[in-house]
Amino acid sequence: METEIKTDAADLSKKYFFIVSNLLIDHCAELKINSVQLHLLLTIIRHAYQNDSAYPSIPTIQRKTGLSQPTIILNLRKLEEKGYITKTRQFRDNKGQSNNLYSFKPLNNILDRLIKGENIQNILTPLKEINPPSKKNLKKPLKNL
Repeated sequence: METEIKTDAADLSKKYFFIVSNLLIDHCAELKINSVQLHLLLTIIRHAYQNDSAYPSIPTIQRKTGLSQPTIILNLRKLEEKGYITKTRQFRDNKGQSNNLYSFKPLNNILDRLIKGENIQNILTPLKEINPPSKKNLKKPLKNL
């Protein structure tokens, strides 16, 4: 006689799938989220449990995505500059650095506003004012030859 295995949907979801808003996928172009950044967002969201933050290490992200460490760091920084995530550095008791805490609450707030029907340009304009491009990212003008 076969034993029937009963599993709770919540238990299954933690192991085998997670939910992501269609709005994130549908508005990547307008949000200027490239495929690498989307992959990183999904990986971070995958590590969150019932809140808007997670703390996967760079090696864990690297192992799960197949992306190089410099690519991960660069694109996480870009997501932070765009105002979609926040990063909090965490430290151990011995003052050594631990995994960073990544919050995607800012992105969730944007998606909530899209759900309410706000125009995406109205949402993104204040973000540009809050997070202007850093000086190191500004391109230098070409010199006349």
